[in-house]
Amino acid sequence: MLVVKLRADGTERIRYEAELIGREGVLTVVRTRWAGGRWVTPFVTVEPGDPALEYYRPGARAVYLRLMDRQGRLRGWYVDLTDGVEETGEGFRYRDAVLDLFVYPNGRLLVLDGDEFVDYVLGLPEGRGAWGTPGVGAVRGAVEGLQEALRRLQDGLPPFTELPGG
Repeated sequence: MLVVKLRADGTERIRYEAELIGREGVLTVVRTRWAGGRWVTPFVTVEPGDPALEYYRPGARAVYLRLMDRQGRLRGWYVDLTDGVEETGEGFRYRDAVLDLFVYPNGRLLVLDGDEFVDYVLGLPEGRGAWGTPGVGAVRGAVEGLQEALRRLQDGLPPFTELPGG
């Protein structure tokens, strides 16, 4: 199946192949390999080809990426907040809502790209169209996705069932 991620402005950021694994609760689970370049951050380093499981639900405001090392050990979850996941005939497609989360294996939460999100919102044009798509989609997606992810995290729902107390 094909996964397509769009930037907040609607242009394509990346597309890659994934293998359908099954369902975990209401989420569809796919297996893939990290399709981006080497990603080094203070919280995780991901190399091209590293394994990942991704969790999707049509209409959801969050996509969950279970990041692992080459031996399959959990590095953490990258939560991509979106303006809604769309199931296509080929796979899944979603538009980035700019704001993201990282959840450590111990459950500690880190909000990512807050400055970028504020800049995006402040940079929207004024007037009637200012809060039209994609602007309002990114803002609504970030808020609703954050609420959904925090609820799943707090309740130990998939994909966070491995956490202590999950």
